[in-house]
Amino acid sequence: MASVRLWCFPCLVNRHADVWINSVMKERKEYHVKNNGKKIDALIRGIGKRSVSLREAVQACAVLIVEHAKDTNDCSRALALVTAVGMASDRVKLIQWFGMVSPINITFTADVTKRRVGLRKNGMTNYAPFDLPKARSLSYWTVGTDDDKQTEELTSASVNTAILKLAKRLQSNLDKGRVAANDTDSVVAKIAALRQAAVAVAA
Repeated sequence: MASVRLWCFPCLVNRHADVWINSVMKERKEYHVKNNGKKIDALIRGIGKRSVSLREAVQACAVLIVEHAKDTNDCSRALALVTAVGMASDRVKLIQWFGMVSPINITFTADVTKRRVGLRKNGMTNYAPFDLPKARSLSYWTVGTDDDKQTEELTSASVNTAILKLAKRLQSNLDKGRVAANDTDSVVAKIAALRQAAVAVAA
């Protein structure tokens, strides 16, 4: 019996040690998650008050939100951050940035009641997995610029449409008598030139 007890004792010790280690690791993770949330909330308040360098603070906060969402599946603060950003152009870039470095999907409308945030599921359109290295290296305000190689392409069809719309507007002003008599010949010439340009683009 003594030998059995001696043999079991290390097992019991190891079992208790494993339980203790798991408990400590769980507490550390919960502490990290809780304090990460507090840090994010503090940063968002600072952004709202513009008491910190705006873009750098937004970037730091956005990265924390992505890390937090990866650990907990909680991405609710992403919408709060987007709301705190004042410039509409930066807001759009930030929403795009979230979608590039994580599955976080944000719907931002003028109607506050229709604003939404959630995680796209694998297989959904525009799904992107969590990519923390990319989140830390890609500045959100460069999204959509030449630095990110996302320039808008003008097709011949779109140019043609724009030219014809301008010619149509000038013709409408001419037909409705909105053009001064001494400018009539000049406007007629512009309309003809625009139509010729449209034909050349379409060819």
